[in-house]
Amino acid sequence: MNEAFHLLHRAGQKAAEVFAVKAGGKLTPRQYAVMAAIAGTSRASQTDLVMITGVDRSTLADIVKRLVQRG
Repeated sequence: MNEAFHLLHRAGQKAAEVFAVKAGGKLTPRQYAVMAAIAGTSRASQTDLVMITGVDRSTLADIVKRLVQRG
């Protein structure tokens, strides 16, 4: 069981590394998920975005605030 957790952890680390390279360090995976969710809907409420992304409401608000500040 511990080996499975270790392998899942390593897979997550590798995925984060690949994402960082592909995103050029400009977006985090959560920021990308929020932007993709917004782009995929015509008019998403905060509740919709929470349901689509799985990001909790307060974190989502912070992510959107930072993205808006960055333009």
